[in-house]
Amino acid sequence: MADELVRDCLGGNEKRSSLRPDESELLIRTGVCHCLIDLLYPGPDAGDEYLLLLKRQIAGWIAEMNRDGSWSGVSPDVALERIGVMNRYSYAFLDKTNDRAVNRSFEYFRNSLPVPEDAGNFDENYLYTLVRLYDAAVLGNAYDPDPHLAWRIARFMYDYGRTPFCSDDDRFCCVCCVVCHVAERIDIWQSAPTERYIA
Repeated sequence: MADELVRDCLGGNEKRSSLRPDESELLIRTGVCHCLIDLLYPGPDAGDEYLLLLKRQIAGWIAEMNRDGSWSGVSPDVALERIGVMNRYSYAFLDKTNDRAVNRSFEYFRNSLPVPEDAGNFDENYLYTLVRLYDAAVLGNAYDPDPHLAWRIARFMYDYGRTPFCSDDDRFCCVCCVVCHVAERIDIWQSAPTERYIA
């Protein structure tokens, strides 16, 4: 059953693969790819069927990518999820083949997606895009992490979460982002003395 679902989602179903997938289906595909990376880590056999499906999906994304690092007809949410999958794949399986393309794509979205400055004048539909951009900014591997961008997003999330018109769901999203940022900062601060003693 799981095999059939994975094959169907990643293009194994010929009837569905000829249709243009909608936004939710594209997000489901990236979610399945994240799960496959976790399933296959630390290292599958070279001929593993799931690994081949994953490689084929990533190769398709790379082939569809524009020169500037974007994808035509693909939302920033889907694009940032793709960046996350390709970056994790590179890290998990030590495969640097697509790192330049992943870096180019991250640079494109880092520079083209603004972090709002006014929490009172904000489209809450953009909130989840910011969370995905935050995740991309802190990951690093195929590209250097961008702690300044991560801080700006976490700061905005903190400000937006304190506004009276922020829904409970949105506030939960904001809190998660801020807590992750604080935890990462604490990890960095705590590891600095340890590194000094090791050196």
